[in-house]
Amino acid sequence: MNNLNSEKLIQEEIRAVKKQTHKVLGFGFLVILFFLIYWIYFEESLLVESKSPDDDKEVIINKVGNWITDSGTIKIYFKENGRTRNTKKIELEIFRESNHKGKYNIVWSVDNHVSIAMVFEKFIQSVDYNFSTNDIEIEKLDKTAAISLIKRN
Repeated sequence: MNNLNSEKLIQEEIRAVKKQTHKVLGFGFLVILFFLIYWIYFEESLLVESKSPDDDKEVIINKVGNWITDSGTIKIYFKENGRTRNTKKIELEIFRESNHKGKYNIVWSVDNHVSIAMVFEKFIQSVDYNFSTNDIEIEKLDKTAAISLIKRN
């Protein structure tokens, strides 16, 4: 009888240890899964930043996500006096093309207006932002159409 009680206690202890182990392993798996999802889809890394001539406004372009191939998503921050005035997330249609800072050209035309040109293999995309009105204009051109437009002018 005493031997039977000690076996039951041992089995209950084994079940408790197994249950605790499963909880810890499940929690660890969820932490790793959440980290991977964040890293693949949401983590931002700096591509380009540019300050206005008066040094009070700033444009920051970040690449969003970490795929096996380059991420086709960027997020643009428009800042004034250190505070974010506006953001714009843009999905780029790049396939097997690297997304690096050499693809971006930022031009400050007047202190309150900035133009960003993104030149890729198959298209040119421009983003114009006016700090006075908070207006964002996005235009996308086929590269062949853009070249013919440049040749006409």
